[in-house]
Amino acid sequence: MVFRKGGFLSRHEKWYYGGTFLEVVNSYKYLGFDFTIKISMTSSTSSFIIKAKSALNLLLRSLSSIDCHEISIFFTLFDTKVLPILSYSSEISGIYSIEGIEQVHTVAIKRFLNVSSHCSNSIIYGETGRVSLYINHIISSLKYWLKLTRKPNTSLSKQAYDYLVK
Repeated sequence: MVFRKGGFLSRHEKWYYGGTFLEVVNSYKYLGFDFTIKISMTSSTSSFIIKAKSALNLLLRSLSSIDCHEISIFFTLFDTKVLPILSYSSEISGIYSIEGIEQVHTVAIKRFLNVSSHCSNSIIYGETGRVSLYINHIISSLKYWLKLTRKPNTSLSKQAYDYLVK
């Protein structure tokens, strides 16, 4: 796979490794993450969003079937069943705000609370004490970056570093 900002490969452009011809592809899935030639986080996370929506629908159906309306139970189940799917590879993609990921989160809360889909996201976050998943993904990216760049003589205090990476 050849990563580039734009344009196409020349038909005369060939790639070899150790004398073996390498096929050039437009996308490659590695550990569940789709890499594309333009390194688009939106297209890479679309499969996670589809899986998370499916898990959310199962979760909401299950809670409805047992007539459970306890929000703490809903959030516990959401955080263990749906959030890991939405947060997969957030250490890498977390610096980008991906609307589809946040939309799954807000739709989940609105459907559980049985409020209008037009209800303000700020209101549902305020009422439930939740925050945007983007904030969690930024923190995840920062922790990952700190682990990668951590050197013995860093200016970041040990206490601040330990707090961020736990």
